[in-house]
Amino acid sequence: MTTKTPDRAYAWSGALFWAAAASWAKLEQARHLQNQAYDLGIYASVLWNTAHGAWFRDGVKGVNYLADHFSPGLLLLVPFARMLGVAQCVALAAAIPAVHRLGWLATKDRVAAACLAAAFAASPLLLDAARYDAHAVAFAVPLLAWALVRFKEQRPREALLLLALAGTLQEDMWLCAAAAAWWAGRRRASLAFLAAFAAALAAMRLIGGGWTPAHWDFYSFSNLGLETRARGLARLLLPLAGGPLFAGKDALPLLVPFAYTWLGDNPHQQSFNLHYGAALLPFAFLTVKRPRLALVLTLCWLPFHKRWFHPAPAGRLDAVRDIARLLPAEAPLAASFNLVPPLALRPTARLWRGEDLPGFWTALDASPAGFAPDPARDARVRDFVAARRERVVFERAGLFLLKPADALLK
Repeated sequence: MTTKTPDRAYAWSGALFWAAAASWAKLEQARHLQNQAYDLGIYASVLWNTAHGAWFRDGVKGVNYLADHFSPGLLLLVPFARMLGVAQCVALAAAIPAVHRLGWLATKDRVAAACLAAAFAASPLLLDAARYDAHAVAFAVPLLAWALVRFKEQRPREALLLLALAGTLQEDMWLCAAAAAWWAGRRRASLAFLAAFAAALAAMRLIGGGWTPAHWDFYSFSNLGLETRARGLARLLLPLAGGPLFAGKDALPLLVPFAYTWLGDNPHQQSFNLHYGAALLPFAFLTVKRPRLALVLTLCWLPFHKRWFHPAPAGRLDAVRDIARLLPAEAPLAASFNLVPPLALRPTARLWRGEDLPGFWTALDASPAGFAPDPARDARVRDFVAARRERVVFERAGLFLLKPADALLK
């Protein structure tokens, strides 16, 4: 009989508080139009289209999403298409009690378990995963964490079921599942997960035909990025008091997501920014041997974390709502990167790249708040609007909506 964890009610209460605080920040981030087109817009589009019968259609890229990432498990997230950021915060928070349980099973020390859970809650990797839009990898974090707990509790069937569910969220999660199963001594299950990864790659090729997802370019290794990779190592090792370096067997599962993330070509992967570090989290905290020190170091790192949002000019949320009301429900849309997420709940919502797409409505932000200044980008928007002034149906707070060119002929 598995013994209960002392203070587990406090762990769940802390997780609930973390979920509420992070959800508020995500809602404010959305209110100030500081989400990105990738990846929140993509997931909102895929889930909305799936709910409306166009299964796994990615209206942002114009492809079937299963050819980009093999994620049939997204079906479970369809009810949350309109609140995906909040759902992600709740999912990430559900991993906090799992880490608390891991700490107790490893140390039988109530203070150490609490420190480990608190360090996880304040981890820069966790906060970045929550802050940057929404991604399927983040939803896998609690499944991986609780699978490790179930293995520790000698409940392998439940653990393998959780790992299999995590694998359905994205093809590389099968590699994480294989690593976790191998660590737990489940060699056959590990090989089965590797076979599932190969099958997922084959399915992606079959569904996509000759289309090659752009994210595969991240693994070209053409960008050395030594400084960026060093920063990624620091973000991983320092808050954990160097735990993975001294964890022995417990560090082996971490090597899998670490390798395919840190060795990639994308600077955000190399530094474990955004959602890319999410898959490392459960395995990273499995390696911590000094939870108290890890908590102190994590709290020292906290002031350097990126802000979730910056105050935007008043009236922008109302302006976006007005744009959404003016847009025909089924109309294809091309929009600035920060306008794609709130307007993506339609069959097609492409990222505007300066072109005038036939039949497309166009929603633009001339000077998006909270992002790096880009005079060339802002001038391109204003020049585009100025040359098509007769098509402007809405203009307020720096936002513009243009009807399609062919609408003038009707």
